[in-house]
Order: sequence, then structure tokens, then C-alpha cells
Amino acid sequence: AATSRHFGLFLLDKDEPVSVVSLFWERREGQGVDESVAQFRKFCTRVSHQRKGYGTLLLERLVADARAGGAKSLWCNARVEQAGYYRKLGLYEVPGRAFEKDGQRYVIMEMPLRRPTAREK
Repeated sequence: AATSRHFGLFLLDKDEPVSVVSLFWERREGQGVDESVAQFRKFCTRVSHQRKGYGTLLLERLVADARAGGAKSLWCNARVEQAGYYRKLGLYEVPGRAFEKDGQRYVIMEMPLRRPTAREK
């Protein structure tokens, strides 16, 4: 069973979030693999607050949380036109995993997660 955590970034003078995202943990099993992976979904930032770094801050927090929760990798279904943004954050396109849903083209993007060594902290 998947577990989830939901994130919202609020500005001090606002009662509504400017960016939100949900994180879901699941087990990936088979072919000798039994590991925890995490998927983020429902990521959005208010148009009036885009390109200011708020979404990136929220995703950086999410990556740290997924790593701390023991996930070995993090993935998402990215709209094709947003793939460049996710590449800048360290995700890569999974070859052969593109799909279309409701007329929108998506690619699956993933990044490995590892705990930083004591030297990197």
C-alpha cells in the first residue's frame, strides 16, 4: 500500500499556498529488486508566482524528504514541454516510457536518490 505526504509552500503574507505537490511512496518488487521508490504528482505553482524559484524550493524539500524516507529513486509523469525543467533538477527521461493521456503528451522522468556521505554533509 502506498503512503503519501502533501507539501504546500506559503508566503508569509498569503493565506493560500503558492505551490503544492504530493509525494507517494511505494514498493518496487520483481527481478531481484525490492526497494522503496517515490513518485511526485499534482505539482503546480500559481501562474503569478512561477519563475521565482518557489516550485524549485518545494521540490528540493520533497527530494530531501523522499531520500530521508528511504526511497531509492524518485519519479514523475512530466508533460513533454516541462521535461527541460525537470532535467535541470536532476531527473532524466526513462527511454521508451512516453505516453499520451487526455490529449497531453507525457514522459516518465526519474532520478536516483542516495544518502549523502558524511564528507558531503
